[in-house]
Amino acid sequence: MLKPFIYKYQTISKGQSFVNYLFLEIIFNNRILEGNAIYTNDLIDDKYRGIIQNTKNEYLYDSLVVLFAICKKLDKSHLKLLRSAVHLNNNIEHLCCGINKAITYREINKIDLKLSNELQKMFGRLYKYVIDLQPFYSIYGRKSDFYKDIVGNETVCNCCGVGTMLNKHQKPVGALDHYFPISQYPFSSINFKNLAPICDICNSKYKTQKDTLFKITSKIKNGKKIYTLKKYKAFYPYSTAYDMINVSVAITNNDITNLSKDDINIQYSLTGYEVEIENWERLFKVSEIHKANLLGNESRDFINQQFDTIQRLGFTVDQYYDIVSSNPFYDKNFIRIPFLKEFNRIINS
Repeated sequence: MLKPFIYKYQTISKGQSFVNYLFLEIIFNNRILEGNAIYTNDLIDDKYRGIIQNTKNEYLYDSLVVLFAICKKLDKSHLKLLRSAVHLNNNIEHLCCGINKAITYREINKIDLKLSNELQKMFGRLYKYVIDLQPFYSIYGRKSDFYKDIVGNETVCNCCGVGTMLNKHQKPVGALDHYFPISQYPFSSINFKNLAPICDICNSKYKTQKDTLFKITSKIKNGKKIYTLKKYKAFYPYSTAYDMINVSVAITNNDITNLSKDDINIQYSLTGYEVEIENWERLFKVSEIHKANLLGNESRDFINQQFDTIQRLGFTVDQYYDIVSSNPFYDKNFIRIPFLKEFNRIINS
């Protein structure tokens, strides 16, 4: 994240307790599994039963029946691993910084492929349908309220710093990105510390379903495909440990009227977060986004306007830079001001 979000608690954050209850107290509970032949809603506490009974069967009930039957056949070591996954996969901050080891569908596939497939279907439906239905939001509130509270008045994406966001003054809301994707990480699809409001370019054009913590590569060796995993740390979207990543720009072509993306070098730095920055670039291709923005007509107009302003005010570029850099997130100053300084360097060299 170029700039972390400020997490603001909303009642819908309590919805994760519903997931924890279903799996820790029912589906992965040895005592319940051994004492009941099949899943029925009678096993569910009154507090949660209405959510299941008052939604379409295929959203939750049918999956719970299947999952219960599968888990009755699992040994206790597998159930212990699955219970630990519920806990581990929902401490998003610890996953990001490498304190916890996430349990992905790769591990669950090895236990039971049908279990893995059913969990993926259920968690997809839980986020896409169930939390938007009255039985859920009448208890926990709406995810749109969470989105608007986090974004507030802001219209710029915290992830890349240049993409446009819908804010609280607009009726529609933007997408919430599953920082740890539903397709790869179970049990956290409605954990709102795993949900971050980022622009459509970052969310659906660049990050898509990339694994947040692992880069998977393959090669053929002795006629067999060998897979390797590279482990990363990731920026926690709601971190309180830093304010903003530092960005520097260098132009390598003195013909500033005819620049291409290969003529621009962008460096990102934040002491102690070198791995997170590398991963941020891997997930979101932010340097490509930033170069495209700098080469756009809007940025060229910005450069011309700023030079006019500097001349009228009688400032040097450094003096002007000191003034506008006090708020680097405003109007894309974090990337535009270093670009402006490079233009000035080339013009006056």
